[in-house]
Amino acid sequence: MCADVPQAITNISLPHPSLLPYALTPPPSKFSALEAPSISVPHPSPSISGTTRMLNRINRSKTVVENLVCNTRLLESTIQEARSKKDTLKARAQSAKTANKVSEMLGNVNTSNALSAFEKMEEKVLAMESQAEALGQLTTDDLEGKFALLEGSSVDDDLVNLKKELSGSSKLCLILPLEPPLGRTVTTSANKAYPYRDADIEMELNKLRQRAKDF
Repeated sequence: MCADVPQAITNISLPHPSLLPYALTPPPSKFSALEAPSISVPHPSPSISGTTRMLNRINRSKTVVENLVCNTRLLESTIQEARSKKDTLKARAQSAKTANKVSEMLGNVNTSNALSAFEKMEEKVLAMESQAEALGQLTTDDLEGKFALLEGSSVDDDLVNLKKELSGSSKLCLILPLEPPLGRTVTTSANKAYPYRDADIEMELNKLRQRAKDF
């Protein structure tokens, strides 16, 4: 039983014991003594019986109030527990709904298509890398071939061959002596240098120099 009892019940004012007999005495009847029924009811002592009844009522009221307070507190606790359970169930429902949406999204995604797309992308990257490597190899081989060509046949050899061809022409030999390219001299029996003045030969030499620069 709860210990909290409203203060109002404990402050009930009782009549003075000396007034209890008058308070408990029934009002006079309108009938005379002759007409009144002759029923005798034993009356206990007014001062003792009235106080006892009042105290019993007070005790019963206290008990009722205590029960009400206990029931109210129990009801509040039950309501609070129900609210907590409601919030928990609401959170669980929201979590389940989110999990269902994620599952549906994952179910709609075709993993095989995604993997095939990645495989195709990887194949393209590998092809591009192979192409770049092949182009680099071809460029390296081409440069190596050009350097080898320059090392194998020099410009001086081309000039010597050209001189031989020119020396085969008796007409040119009679008119002008054969001279190497610009910057070189040819020595005759008399140890004299003659400039070479043929325009065609100079043109051929310029072409050879340009080819050497290109390489």
